[in-house]
Amino acid sequence: MDESHMLPARCRDPLYTAITLALGVLLLPAAFLRHPGRAHELACAWALRLRFPAEDLTGLSPGTLTALTAARTEAFWRDHQLIGVTSGHRDAATQLRLFLAEVRRSGSPESARTWVCHPANPGTSAASRWTCDRIPAPEQLAGGRGLWMRS
Repeated sequence: MDESHMLPARCRDPLYTAITLALGVLLLPAAFLRHPGRAHELACAWALRLRFPAEDLTGLSPGTLTALTAARTEAFWRDHQLIGVTSGHRDAATQLRLFLAEVRRSGSPESARTWVCHPANPGTSAASRWTCDRIPAPEQLAGGRGLWMRS
């Protein structure tokens, strides 16, 4: 994986990632008993639900949910990366407020773009690029449903 797609780690991130990955491995036998053909997907979903308890995927279209689930499962087991959906659509004013707060925290617009997209350029954060590299293009999704990502 190209290192330019990696977010800078906070001190706690490696620990949280290791714990979540270990939980996934520990949950794998139970997931296999529940649904043998989808054991990796289920164990990943359960571990990520514990890691990201506020996550809510109920508003996603079926095609988008399928693509996101596939990308998260692959990232979890193959790349040891955690993908959590912690935000959805925001109006431009809210996104600008979040971006400016991150500029104040990080010190520059360039470093702020690592964590928060500017409202004029949605999908340009490192996390969005990493996910977009792995999720099929909208025309490849079932039923022609697209994935609209905003950080």
